Amino acid sequence: MKHFLLVAAFIVGTLNLYAQANQCPGCAINVACNNPAANFPALCPAILPDGDAGQPYSQDVTFFMPYIIDASGFSGLNLEELTVLSISGIPSGLSWTTNHYASSPTNFYDITSDPNTQHGCAKICGTPLLPGSYTATVSVLVKICNIPIVGCSTMTQSLVLPLTINPPAGGNPYFSFNPSTGCGNVDVTFQGLLNLGLPQVTEYAWDFDNGNVSTDQNPAVQTYSTPGEFHPTLTTNVYDHVFNSMTANVTGGWWCGDFEELNCGAGNADIKFDLSHGSATYNGAEVTNTINPSWSNLGVVLSSMTIAVQFTEVDVVSASDNGGSFTMVLPGAGTYNFSTTAVTSGGGGVNGSFTITKQLFNAYVATDTINVYNLPALANITSSTGSFNMCSNSPIVLSVYEGYNYAWYENDTTLIVGADSSSYEVPVPSTLPYTANYKVKITDPATGCAIFTPNTSVTVNEGVPDLFGSVGALYFGGKLITNYSGFASYQWLLNGTPLVPSGQTQTYVPTANGNYSLVITSAGGCSDTSNVISIFNMGVDEMSGLDQFISVYPNPSNGEFTLNMTEVSQGSLTISIIDISGKAVYQEYVGQTTGTFSKTFNLQHLSSGIYTMNLQFDQGSVKRKLIIR
Repeated sequence: MKHFLLVAAFIVGTLNLYAQANQCPGCAINVACNNPAANFPALCPAILPDGDAGQPYSQDVTFFMPYIIDASGFSGLNLEELTVLSISGIPSGLSWTTNHYASSPTNFYDITSDPNTQHGCAKICGTPLLPGSYTATVSVLVKICNIPIVGCSTMTQSLVLPLTINPPAGGNPYFSFNPSTGCGNVDVTFQGLLNLGLPQVTEYAWDFDNGNVSTDQNPAVQTYSTPGEFHPTLTTNVYDHVFNSMTANVTGGWWCGDFEELNCGAGNADIKFDLSHGSATYNGAEVTNTINPSWSNLGVVLSSMTIAVQFTEVDVVSASDNGGSFTMVLPGAGTYNFSTTAVTSGGGGVNGSFTITKQLFNAYVATDTINVYNLPALANITSSTGSFNMCSNSPIVLSVYEGYNYAWYENDTTLIVGADSSSYEVPVPSTLPYTANYKVKITDPATGCAIFTPNTSVTVNEGVPDLFGSVGALYFGGKLITNYSGFASYQWLLNGTPLVPSGQTQTYVPTANGNYSLVITSAGGCSDTSNVISIFNMGVDEMSGLDQFISVYPNPSNGEFTLNMTEVSQGSLTISIIDISGKAVYQEYVGQTTGTFSKTFNLQHLSSGIYTMNLQFDQGSVKRKLIIR
């Protein structure tokens, strides 16, 4: 049944990853949502897409809750009710509303055989505020009926679901960057967006506000390693290519012999050029009476990097002469040489050079913002005992500093449900010894920045049973013994001092008066100290001949005894009552006794059993057995 309940929690829990508010109305049910493989709930879509911090998010989710279900080896069970109870660990900025919100603000679903009751939907919407990996814990109450023997059962279940909110990308019309926020050491990718292409040329001047600059459209990844607010700036310079100047040398006689140039040797050619670039043309001014014409400060903004230049020697009366032309594809700014062959007879042509320069068309300056937040401080997990070797009867508490959000993990990937505080008590596993790695994710709730602690290995060993501390040591037949066998080591103590090496055994024969106790240690290093047994009569013989003068009555009794002594004068007297384990449960120093002595003892607070009354005189001792019913 547990498997079904977790799936039920998954369906509704996925719809409740966000703080409930009636801000996302109008979800649409996908009536085709079902589970064709089995009589079991389904969710459509089965996985919610990631969100981006600072970007609107909207998603419709349909859930299918069949009235007849198969679960835990049973068929024909009835899923009758499902209620969302609570949710924690959700990202802020998002809201959700189910289609039952108006009629049932408690999100109660009454499921029947009517198919219309077996579908529901929710709309998730809003703008998540902070990036991060969130862990949402959803609690639901489900009622399942038609369970064999049990009938109906109502149970609360929890489910943990992850949700990733990605860091936002930043940008403006002139450059983009990603991410715009980050934690600790942030690597940001930049791209210049404006690139107009030839015949214009686009150049970039970056200042990343981290000490680096670049002139690339797609610069190297930039690292921001200190917390703060950074303002990267890009200046995008757009240049025109300009046909700016030309010098020429007219060769041959192709322009001679016309009425205007009867004497070619006088250098009286009248040269002009026509420039074609793309769909545009430029007509250069005529330079007269020279075979070395030049043109400067032309300022012709090219509309194409493919140009064609035609030279003409201008005649007013006769026909003008064709000095030939050239076509060239320009790679960029620079000085270029050319040569033409005259079309008009006479030979020769024109040769020379021209310059192409860059002229600023416009400069676009854009500045944006990158926020780098502090990571939570690095931390190592500490133990409440100072050790990470734990005894099964002495749990340890793992902890880190307080003030943040926490998620504990076992063996790297297993999230521990409910372990969301700064401390975690390691449970005792069923199989010992047991070793596992623990780590904790520490998240700053204000920024979403998180770190993981290093893995910490914890070993849980078999401990000493709790009862050993109260009944572990016994005194029987003149020996100190223990019934706890199979431990790695035994150490008897006399008045707190180890008896070495004679007391390093399971059984010990005492040779002196005093308080005895036993320390045992398991194979895993777990230790405990037993109860204390007080021994008073070592080296003192039991006195004879006093039996007729000493009586204890009634015996057996309910715990009330009277001690009566007559004609006894043996110096000082100490009375001790010892239980079967050798522990003194009563002790009194009487002092000097002469003649007759009587005292009544009320031992009704003691358990039923056999006890020994020890009367210790200066010269020896007398013992009496007491029986408490």
